[in-house]
Amino acid sequence: MQDHKVRANMFIHRWLRGRRTVIAEQAGATTSEYSLLVGFIATLIAAIVGLIGQQLIPGFQAALAGL
Repeated sequence: MQDHKVRANMFIHRWLRGRRTVIAEQAGATTSEYSLLVGFIATLIAAIVGLIGQQLIPGFQAALAGL
């Protein structure tokens, strides 16, 4: 009877260790995905500001003059 308990405990321990490894790998993947997403958004914002930034200056100058 003790032998079955020992084997069951060993099985559970190995299974949990494997789950922790999978979870850690998934957390690393999630971090990488978020990093890529943040980089993409930053690049997109920089491109938009670069394209329409000059067109916005007169509007800001008019608003500033109105103050």
